[in-house]
Amino acid sequence: MTKVNWCGGEHEFALRIGELRALQSKCDAGPEFILLRLSNAQYFIDDVVETIRLGLIGGGMPPDAAAALVNKLVDQAQLVAMKATAYQVLASAILPPTDEELPDLGGDKKKANEESGDSLTSTPQAL
Repeated sequence: MTKVNWCGGEHEFALRIGELRALQSKCDAGPEFILLRLSNAQYFIDDVVETIRLGLIGGGMPPDAAAALVNKLVDQAQLVAMKATAYQVLASAILPPTDEELPDLGGDKKKANEESGDSLTSTPQAL
């Protein structure tokens, strides 16, 4: 979950697998491609609107309230300001954290590679 100071207050945003699937369906693109479009100023309106709406829902806001809030801001022509929020919400959902240690997903990768002969330090075997 990500807390963002947005739209006059602090809001909780989260894009879990269900919200990310809904986002890619709505935008006809995968999450990383949407993030790329947002960062390169080649975004579609739904890249911004749906990322924020689904992020609010994932953060615990009721769907009707999330849609109303996002639609109100789009009607006020604040799309460019919303783009930065959409980027932050999507990036926090799909990019690894920069200030935290990544979780151990089981096993020592280096040790497993050495045991299988995949280590970068292993010597090639003659054929």
